[in-house]
Amino acid sequence: MNNYNLPSPNLEPSKIEAITTTESPLLILAGPGSGKTLTIVERVLYLLVEKLVASSEILVATFTGMLIHGQSDFMISYIDPESHTLRHYFPDFLIKKKDGSYSIVEIKGDNRLDDPVVSAKKEYARSLAMLNNMTYDVVPGSEALRGYWA
Repeated sequence: MNNYNLPSPNLEPSKIEAITTTESPLLILAGPGSGKTLTIVERVLYLLVEKLVASSEILVATFTGMLIHGQSDFMISYIDPESHTLRHYFPDFLIKKKDGSYSIVEIKGDNRLDDPVVSAKKEYARSLAMLNNMTYDVVPGSEALRGYWA
């Protein structure tokens, strides 16, 4: 071991696991005020100090809908199937891959996957992605929580 110490020995086991598991990419989904930012920062420190990973090899993507709202020009427009009006939304993630390509990723609750509005958003997002040489993925929430998507 090098010089890394957990910020608190009283962290929940799930946070310690998120910080110290390094064999694969990690997606952290949790509610407001649950310690996501602390966990992500500590994981980066753990990778740098304990695992001696070069900072150029670490990619951290965090977001909050309220933060990105109005801070990005990238949005998806679609026709709402219920109101028949043009609407816009920001996708959950716009990921720049190591090869320079982009991927749009949406995480949707399992009970909403077949929702007409979600289906309309998927249709327009897929078209946008295809026209711009991007990929588009919808990940059911249950899969994201279990880490089945990376």
